[in-house]
Amino acid sequence: MIPDSVELLLGVVNDPQFGPMLVIGLGGIFVEVLNDRRLVVLPPSRLAIKEALFNLRGAAMLNEVRGRPAADVEAVVEAAIRLSALALDLGDRLTAIDINPLIVLPHGAVAVDALIVPL
Repeated sequence: MIPDSVELLLGVVNDPQFGPMLVIGLGGIFVEVLNDRRLVVLPPSRLAIKEALFNLRGAAMLNEVRGRPAADVEAVVEAAIRLSALALDLGDRLTAIDINPLIVLPHGAVAVDALIVPL
């Protein structure tokens, strides 16, 4: 029901060695097919989130492609900042958070499915 868009994965994992890490990657069916994701230490800067996004192998999907408008990267950055803040607030009570897919539109983003795994 959501128009042509880009599906991303946003999540947080609590790594035993590095602590909480933001996960950014291609979402939907591409999670398993392409395994294209990046990790960013929390709390992330806006620049670190953008670098992770644009270093994905599928980053070109965020641009205007074949008449489809470019994805709203700032909406992704804002969602990642807020998800990271939530994870830091939950602290040791959190094992993982997974938003997949995060549908990124030309203006805004919509979390279609989410899973929170408490400790």
